[in-house]
Amino acid sequence: MDWSALTAALAAKYTDLANADASDTLRESYDVAQDDPITPCALTLMAGLADVGPEGPGWLTGKANVDVLILLEPKADVPHRYAALLRWLGPATTAAMSGVMLGMTSSVAGAVPVDVEVALAGDSEVYAGLPWDMVRVRYRIPYRDRVTVTP
Repeated sequence: MDWSALTAALAAKYTDLANADASDTLRESYDVAQDDPITPCALTLMAGLADVGPEGPGWLTGKANVDVLILLEPKADVPHRYAALLRWLGPATTAAMSGVMLGMTSSVAGAVPVDVEVALAGDSEVYAGLPWDMVRVRYRIPYRDRVTVTP
């Protein structure tokens, strides 16, 4: 299983994503220090694996949890910051709904959002302390990988 390719395929769904009123478009933040991205941007992170186990001879199955974070600069007052986050909520949630197979039809069952969080800077349930306002979309991606297990 190529986890880098999987997260890159999901990240590609967010390239040039515009918010609901098209006032902002995500900018690529490659070649920028990881602790100083150019906002607004989307980061795609492997959040973990779950339910990993053997399935018959030679197969390993499980679920990958992948988070996409839409990061916004925390400027203006709280009501305006929430309004900005809510404009991104719809586009962020639906960005990967077309082509959910991520180009890996033999091993990935699909990428469907299972959890969404809207948080002001520092208040995320999962990524507490980040200095950006964010919309977090968690994808649970069932996978099946051919493996050889030797006792």
